[in-house]
Amino acid sequence: MTLKTAAIAAILFAGAIQPTFAQDASAINFGNDSGAWAKDGECDDPRFVGQGVASVTEESDRFRDATDCRALFEKGVIQLDEGADLQPPPLRVDGIQFGSDVSNWARDGECDDPRFAGNGMASPPLQLDDAYADRSDCLSLWQSGSLTYNADWRAEVSPPPTAREIDAIDFGADTSDWAMDGECDDPRFEGRGMAAEPIADDLEADASDCRYMFMTGLISLIQK
Repeated sequence: MTLKTAAIAAILFAGAIQPTFAQDASAINFGNDSGAWAKDGECDDPRFVGQGVASVTEESDRFRDATDCRALFEKGVIQLDEGADLQPPPLRVDGIQFGSDVSNWARDGECDDPRFAGNGMASPPLQLDDAYADRSDCLSLWQSGSLTYNADWRAEVSPPPTAREIDAIDFGADTSDWAMDGECDDPRFEGRGMAAEPIADDLEADASDCRYMFMTGLISLIQK
């Protein structure tokens, strides 16, 4: 075998062992470029795996690095991780916050969120922990007209904050990198509606999210 023949064979062999991705880019919702690391040449969306993915990814960058991830996906350098959630969390649909799919009963075809009622609901008793935690099932059933929404659902569990309590808090502005992403990033608060690791820089900088989460009872001010 000549050197030229060997080189050609090596190239063909290398091509043969490259991973092939059957996933279609047109079927993927890549989101937008609102992430802190968008357009830096690496994919920071934790739904993807491969050589083009950043060494450290965060949940807050899910659906927020579209340009990088699409380009690398189309090059075949990355692919969707098995079991990745293909749908972004809707912040509002008809004025309702549907949350995420963190319930133990998420994606089982029934709605386990106690804020809803109607055909397709899981058998009672429903759990308070499943509020805002069964997005895909409840959103699908809501859009099909099978469910109704109880705007006063928390009144049966605990009193909602009063207007005076809400007005007493200076929520600030929406200047955080993570503003309006469906989680409160202001470290003055605590509760199920909080981001995993709030930082001091986001103090009074995520007003819309934090106000909404406070009004719905998913966060409270940390008592000093």
